[in-house]
Amino acid sequence: MPNFLVRREKEILTCSAIFGAAGVAIGFIVTIIQLGNSSEQIARAQRTLENGNAYMIQTDARKIVSSVFNDPALQKLLFAPTPGDASETDMRQALVSVGMIFSFYSDVFELGKRSALPAGVYDEFGQDFCGILGTKSGIIKSYWEAALKNPVTATKFTEMKNGWCP
Repeated sequence: MPNFLVRREKEILTCSAIFGAAGVAIGFIVTIIQLGNSSEQIARAQRTLENGNAYMIQTDARKIVSSVFNDPALQKLLFAPTPGDASETDMRQALVSVGMIFSFYSDVFELGKRSALPAGVYDEFGQDFCGILGTKSGIIKSYWEAALKNPVTATKFTEMKNGWCP
């Protein structure tokens, strides 16, 4: 038997090399297929994250809109150029509401920067934000001006305005 192996050494080495190369090729092909599947899974996970975040912010937006439009005094203050004869309590509540609105848009902006929202949703909220900045509401303008003077919010709010509003 050992003579057979010695006499056929070249053939055996050639066959071993062929089977080894075939194994490597098959392994390479399987790896490429797995990487393709992984890429699809990552893309699916990204879309799921984006859609989940979109649902969450749309739910939050509905809550904010509902709270503003269910309070006539607050609604009047938010859309009036001057506060008029509003009570101090109404003014404080309006400022809190404006703060919640801007905080909400700040969260949406951050999610968009991190590609965690579908582009269309991000763009729509950006247009809404720019519309809010363009209102004649005295309380929104005064809140915005104060936020720009505050070192905690100035950078973020300026970045939002520059990123969303032309």
